Formats: sequence, C-alpha cells, structure tokens
Amino acid sequence: MNKRFEQVDKRFESMQTLMMAVIGAFGAIVAVAIGFAVWDRRTMTRPFEFKVEKIEKDIDSTNKKLDKLVEAFRILAKNNKKVAEILRSFSLL
Repeated sequence: MNKRFEQVDKRFESMQTLMMAVIGAFGAIVAVAIGFAVWDRRTMTRPFEFKVEKIEKDIDSTNKKLDKLVEAFRILAKNNKKVAEILRSFSLL
C-alpha cells in the first residue's frame, strides 16, 4: 500500500514540475510578445517624430520671417498712409 502511495506522490511531483514548466514557458512567450509590440510601436513612430520635428522647425522659421515682414511694413506705414490703412484693416498696426 505504501508503495502505491509513493508512486502516486511521484506522479504528482512530475505533473507539478510539468505544470510549472508550461506556466513558465507561457509567461516567457507573453513577455516576448509584449516586448515585441512595444519595440515595434517605437520603431514605427520614430520616422513620424523626425518629420514632425522638421515641420515644427520650418513653421518656426516661417513665423520669424513673417514677424520681420510685418515689422518692416509697420516701419513703412509710418511714412505711407496707404500701408498704414491696410495694416489697420488686418489689425496688424
């Protein structure tokens, strides 16, 4: 009878070991899948980040040029009433 209980105990131990191995493998697969998803998203968005950065720089330089142009027209408006009238109509003076 004791022999039979020992055999059953050994089977339970081997099944427990197998279950732990299966759970460990499943956990590793899930971790790799999540890691791949995060890596893929980062590599996919990186080119867009560079494009947005370039567009922001272009917009910034264009805004600086427009500010200088408006300032030049304001200086011109001091001597030219027609230019002053046009700038006032656009609320730039």
